[in-house]
Formats: sequence, C-alpha cells, structure tokens
Amino acid sequence: MGRAPPYSVTQDEIMSRACIEDPHSLYARLRNEHPIARIGESGVHAVANWELVDEALGREADSEIFSIGNGEQRKNDYVASGSNKYYRVPLPARPAQVRLEIQQRNPTALVHIWGSTEDERPSARNNTLKERDDGITYQHILTESIGSGARAPPWNGLYVCVEGITECTFDAQVVFSTVKVTLTKEQLQQ
Repeated sequence: MGRAPPYSVTQDEIMSRACIEDPHSLYARLRNEHPIARIGESGVHAVANWELVDEALGREADSEIFSIGNGEQRKNDYVASGSNKYYRVPLPARPAQVRLEIQQRNPTALVHIWGSTEDERPSARNNTLKERDDGITYQHILTESIGSGARAPPWNGLYVCVEGITECTFDAQVVFSTVKVTLTKEQLQQ
C-alpha cells in the first residue's frame, strides 16, 4: 500500500462554498472512491467509513512516526508482537550512506525491518529496502550522476518500519557516512 490518494483534484475543494454547504456529497464520493484519502500535503487524512475509523483509532499507538537523526540513538524502544514502530530519518541534500541499526535487547525476539524512501509506512509487501545484518543500509546517491559529479536524490526522508513478530525491546541508532564511489576507467574518461 503506497500513499493514500488525494481526496480531490483541487486541493482547496474542502474549503469551497459548495462543500461547506453540502459536505455530504463529498463524504459520499470519498466512501465510494477513496475511503482513505490525504488532504493535500498537510499530513491530514480523511477516513470515510466507520470500519476504517475504528481501525485507525485502534492503531493510534502504531501510527506515530519517530524522527531519528545522524548519530542519535533511541534506547529501550519497544514493539509489541503483531505491531509496528515507524521511524523517519531526515536525509541530507548531499550524497551519503545511511545505516539504521536495531540492537535487540532480548536475543530470542524476532523483528523484521523494512525501509522506503517513498512510503511512510513500509511493510513486507511495500518496501524498497530490506533488513540485512540487523538494520537497513541506504545509499543516498543518484547512480546516473556518478560520472558527472555525485548528486543526492530529491527525496528527503528514509522511512523505516520495525515489525514485531514477537515482542521486542531494542535500541535504534542512525549513522551517516560518506558514500564510497568506485569508478571504472571508462567512467573516468567520460
């Protein structure tokens, strides 16, 4: 599941006179077309049926995204069995390697780690990065720019999900480092 679709083709429809005077038309359209829709880029979402409202309210603890930056560590974080903990790692405007490490405090616990630069809620079905060696490593560099001067991609966040298969207490830490670029002789001559 990617980002929720926008609620309208015109971002300000919700504040229009017609919508204010007759909001039920908008509600009916949302229920039929997009029961979960985002309101512009505000971070606010419309949830248009009771079943989804109940689910969203029941998952309030899961829905918070914690921001964690370079060198920061969150000690004694916790994820319950069958739930998720989400992180957003702000990315720099320059190329960099980003590593988010999870150090489990209880070695018998089981978690999966998923990452994405596009989806705020990565999962097993929707991710661009998968766990390796108890963490996620992301190379924040445009590979096609390597021969002509390395550039960073336009996105500004790495989103990470720690999925609790069993309950787990862990420490999460982010480390940024420089990207090592190895060029071939042909690339150097370009």
